[in-house]
Amino acid sequence: MALTDGDTVSLDNLKGGGVRQLFDEELDKVLANIMDPNTEPETVRVVTITVKIKPDRDRSTAMVAIIPSSKLAPAVALGTRMFFGKQGGKVLAWEHDPTQMSLPMNRDAVSVVDGGKSAAGE
Repeated sequence: MALTDGDTVSLDNLKGGGVRQLFDEELDKVLANIMDPNTEPETVRVVTITVKIKPDRDRSTAMVAIIPSSKLAPAVALGTRMFFGKQGGKVLAWEHDPTQMSLPMNRDAVSVVDGGKSAAGE
């Protein structure tokens, strides 16, 4: 076979076009991450296709590894406060202060007030 027979390697035909498919899959991950409301919207995302070429000793052939990857925005951290206490020798945690007394309130008797007047015009 002559050296000019067939297509020479390019990004379009490498691994039968598989590199484009790998890129598309990573791009889909990035696009989903951009639309995720639990991530920072302005964080830069990155799609990388690494092509590693390891020639044989005689330099007539090489093994090729194609490695797709993406760098996504991490999830936004959620903050809260925890209160600690012990019961029966076991340490427990609460998000609301368990020592804080609740106000006695009949939630059914609460009326919405607008501008100093009740919503019902009373």
